[in-house]
Amino acid sequence: MLLRKKLKNAVSAKSEIEKIKGLGEDCKLSKQELIKRAIHVLLTTRDEGSTGHRIEMGWIGEDSNNGFEQIDQSEISKLEKQVSKEIEEEDD
Repeated sequence: MLLRKKLKNAVSAKSEIEKIKGLGEDCKLSKQELIKRAIHVLLTTRDEGSTGHRIEMGWIGEDSNNGFEQIDQSEISKLEKQVSKEIEEEDD
């Protein structure tokens, strides 16, 4: 049962990430907004009972000369707090 739930969460997350990727090169969203959307997907599709997670992300794009660039953990943590607060407000 747990494996089925994890698989369902993974499929949901992949579907949401594909929507972000579908924005393509014409996307007018900032790097920060794209990171926030990805964090939102990760937080809303994870197991409710799970604790002790850490989100790590990288970036490939014009900002990084089309090479892989690790996103600073402090930026991810700051945005994760913002997204968590937004999710809580949505639930109210």
